[in-house]
Amino acid sequence: MDKAALKRFAKGGDDGKRSDLPQKKKLNAEERKALAKLKFEAKKRGATLHNGGEGGLPPSLVWHILRRDKFECKACGTNKDLTLHHKGGIVGSKWLSKQGHKTTPENLVVLCNSCHSKMHEEAREEGVDSSQVLPEGDKGDPRRDHGQPDAQPKK
Repeated sequence: MDKAALKRFAKGGDDGKRSDLPQKKKLNAEERKALAKLKFEAKKRGATLHNGGEGGLPPSLVWHILRRDKFECKACGTNKDLTLHHKGGIVGSKWLSKQGHKTTPENLVVLCNSCHSKMHEEAREEGVDSSQVLPEGDKGDPRRDHGQPDAQPKK
């Protein structure tokens, strides 16, 4: 994949949408309540969310991860423009490769959008980003398995 295509992929294509992620689903009552709590607590803490808390993951999970990480970017400490990062999306070890894009608390961390972008940019330079290699945990997932070579994680 050339650099221009890689940038389009990272940004979600030409239309600005992430085609590799499921489209927004209607939330049930419990998840709507969790989304309201998430937004309320973010506002109370002075935090801002990159996508308003509506990025496709269950709001109850997002709220749990943000609370665990104290509504702060784990890389730089800011509480502005926060998003969640799948640790296994960057294949730096066998454990990360097995995680892939599993949506579990141990595989998710809070980052600001700037640090998230920098992290993936550096991973692409090293050839360990999931847009270039396939983490073991993503094999067979039609949203993630795009024919990339298998990841060869560091030991």
